[in-house]
Amino acid sequence: ISNNLGVSEKTKYLAMEILQKAADLRILAGRDPIGISAAILYYACLIKKETFTQTQVAEASRVTVVTVRNRFKEIRKIIRIDLTK
Repeated sequence: ISNNLGVSEKTKYLAMEILQKAADLRILAGRDPIGISAAILYYACLIKKETFTQTQVAEASRVTVVTVRNRFKEIRKIIRIDLTK
């Protein structure tokens, strides 16, 4: 997904960190791995101020925008990262 979008290496690394936190907290169970990955990448892009929309991430990952939005909301509730930094 990240290669399809052309995100930076720093953003990819942050997405991997968020994914690891999500796995540690066991919030991935029963969810589509592609949808989770797309939402985590979207979250990492927001944090790193890379301007990709939910629609762009959804298209790159071949999931719906609704999936990206819903998984993003779930992940953001549990894994809080200050977006102002």
